[in-house]
Amino acid sequence: MEHTPGPWKSENGTDAYLIGTDTTAIGRVYYTADDTGEANSRLIKAAPDLLAACEAARDALNSLPVDALGFENDGKEVWPLRDELIHALTDAIAKARGEGE
Repeated sequence: MEHTPGPWKSENGTDAYLIGTDTTAIGRVYYTADDTGEANSRLIKAAPDLLAACEAARDALNSLPVDALGFENDGKEVWPLRDELIHALTDAIAKARGEGE
């Protein structure tokens, strides 16, 4: 199942930030005394853009040679960074898409 395409926006409602598109309601984030509601609404509003950025970064990393993001440790070359980043991005993308839960 695909998510509602972005861009998403956040508007002030009576008791909550209303998140959605011009035609689709996504959700509500209730106002809080400490402004975490506002921060949460910004994060949710950015979700489609964040997912697209993760997918683009993962694809770019996948196109690099395996040894492109290595480093030297005690005289040995170590190359886990590229694979760790790809793994972290792939996990985040799967979570956002509801896969593997």
